[in-house]
Amino acid sequence: MEGSPPILSPAQIPEWYEAGLKILGPAHYGPGPYCFGTGSEGG
Repeated sequence: MEGSPPILSPAQIPEWYEAGLKILGPAHYGPGPYCFGTGSEGG
């Protein structure tokens, strides 16, 4: 998953894993709740 805003709490990770998620990136493009992404300043 590129960008992890859909995951609201670490407790949800097992559910996403069981649904097939194997790799999680905290950001994709622009700032998000977990970190700054490509094309944004900060961090």
